[in-house]
Amino acid sequence: MDTQENIFVQPVPSSRPGELGFRYHVPLTDLFNKAALTVNETTFEQSIDTLSCAAFVYDKLAGYDLRSFVFKGWENGPLGHLSAIFHRAPTDAELSTPIASMTDTYSIEKDWPNVLVHLAAREDPTLPVVVEIGGSLVEMPRLFEDVYYLPGGRYSCEVTVKTYMSLHTFPKRLLRTNVPVPKLVRWVERNIHGSLECLHSRLTFDTTGQGGDFLPHWGTERQPPRPGRRRHIPATNHVDWKEHCDSAQLTTTPDGQKVLTRRTVKPPDGVSKVFMV
Repeated sequence: MDTQENIFVQPVPSSRPGELGFRYHVPLTDLFNKAALTVNETTFEQSIDTLSCAAFVYDKLAGYDLRSFVFKGWENGPLGHLSAIFHRAPTDAELSTPIASMTDTYSIEKDWPNVLVHLAAREDPTLPVVVEIGGSLVEMPRLFEDVYYLPGGRYSCEVTVKTYMSLHTFPKRLLRTNVPVPKLVRWVERNIHGSLECLHSRLTFDTTGQGGDFLPHWGTERQPPRPGRRRHIPATNHVDWKEHCDSAQLTTTPDGQKVLTRRTVKPPDGVSKVFMV
């Protein structure tokens, strides 16, 4: 890199490896009637007209082209000068790498929702039930529920807390959580009815099904669809217990450092995954 005195390496207050930058000293008289620089947007190359820095645009710092460094703000420079601060913008992959020394794993007690594994209605023609259809009383096979679910509750599980630090904005995907959200499922058919707040896959309730050992096109049964009054219930965002991020907290330190803390929760001890039947 050129050693002329108007550029020198700027120590960066960041724990993120690779975040480095420099100051570019600009005489105050050179800034009159010049275009403004936009923080986090204007690159060193785009600031040529404002800073008269063309001679340095193609220089390198630690192997990185100065032209791609991004403007971060102004600070007081030598007498009669302002210092424009430029930092290298890290890649998404670099920003998505947590600080290894700040990663911690421990166990907590956490509430988990019910997980519906199987819901079906079994018919028994030897025990008829009388229902009214079109104004007439008709005997139909009595239904019996087949419901299997993993009961929710407060279970021990392992969590991992990872910390990310940067002077730049983190990728949006790191700021999102995906907490499992149960949904209330209600079913009513002939002589049975019930409800369960749970995680579940797609459900189908067909009020026209008759015959057979199990009521077809009903519950979690995977049968080809047929004409009739079917009620489809979309799946919840989690159809089983699985690893997820339940917390993503972003803070800023007094020196402008962004700190992102993500907590990832694993399924309860002894349960790796519940497969839907």
